[in-house]
This record gives sequence, C-alpha cells and structure tokens, in this order.
Amino acid sequence: MHIYLITEDLNNRYYVYAWVLQEKYYLENEEVVRDTSTSIPYKFALVKEDDKFIVKDYDIPRDGSYYVKDMKHIFPNSVLKDMDSIHTDGTIERLSLEIQNAVKLYFHK
Repeated sequence: MHIYLITEDLNNRYYVYAWVLQEKYYLENEEVVRDTSTSIPYKFALVKEDDKFIVKDYDIPRDGSYYVKDMKHIFPNSVLKDMDSIHTDGTIERLSLEIQNAVKLYFHK
C-alpha cells in the first residue's frame, strides 16, 4: 500500500488515501502461483479504539464511465495529482517487489 495522505475530522475519524496493490498466491506442486491481482485507489475511514486503529469503511471508484467522476468525488485534488503518475513513477513496481519479498518469506521460497 502506498499512502498519499492521512486526515482527521472533528469527530476523530481518520481518512487514509492510498493506492493498494493486492495479489493472491497459492502453492501448487511446491511452486508458488499467483492467482489474482488488483491495483486500485482506496479511501479508508478509521477510528481509534483502545490505541488501535480500526477500519470502519472504505470507498473505491467504480469501473468504466463512473471511474473519473468517482475519483474526483472520493479523493482530494492533491491526491489525484499524485495518483496520476502511479504507473510511471515506480510506485507499482515498488509495491510489487514488497509483495514478492513477503511471498518468499511466507512460502519459504
């Protein structure tokens, strides 16, 4: 996950604006196989309870013709500007490398 911005409102609710690369893996015949992958922006709503942050809600843009409208509605302009370069600034590659390292540790490969 690449976090762009964290804000707090007057009700002590926190909002995390992030890009998330999710990948699912499984082991087949002693080989690690990637099953699925998604790359999508999220707005998480969190609250702090007993010194822990709990995700209470999230919002993501819809597909197709709604995507641009939803992006403008969900994310602040400063975040939108930064997200414009997500596929060219090396962020996706860095997130993928982090996942690959976690997969190696998890599967001991």
